[in-house]
Amino acid sequence: MVGIIAKIEDKQILLKGMTNEEIQGLSEEEMIKKAQNAAYFELNQEVKNLKVGQKVKVLIESLNFKPGVRNQ
Repeated sequence: MVGIIAKIEDKQILLKGMTNEEIQGLSEEEMIKKAQNAAYFELNQEVKNLKVGQKVKVLIESLNFKPGVRNQ
């Protein structure tokens, strides 16, 4: 999935179909609603210089998914 980083904390949010300018001032919930697609992800290793608004491509090796449950 290709998109921009919207939040950097313990879990990052990757948003597809939005720009850095479009996420400014929006809450996490608003960003997710406005994006074409959104995904939370955790990094297995540190990525230096990862910034909010940066466009990235994420390759998924495995998925921890439970339908109808938001992992936090």
